[in-house]
Amino acid sequence: MSGCLHLIPRHDWEILIKRMQENTVTGGLHVIGVFTDTVPEPEDQRGLMVGLFKEGELLELYRDWHTHPGGITHEHAGNDIGSKKN
Repeated sequence: MSGCLHLIPRHDWEILIKRMQENTVTGGLHVIGVFTDTVPEPEDQRGLMVGLFKEGELLELYRDWHTHPGGITHEHAGNDIGSKKN
């Protein structure tokens, strides 16, 4: 999942991530990329990014998983992770 969770309200993605984690088998993977509030949302996206993550928040949500954090690969500030359920 990449670049889509910020388009739904925070409450909804919190529930979605929790359900994904609960329903992932041991050894299953999640690969997620999110946009954060580190930089202002672009003018052409104004009002669409209703669920921006805080910097480091995604990593914190996966603190109990074996996680390898990624980096920013474009002009948006974001966090990417690949996680394996313990």
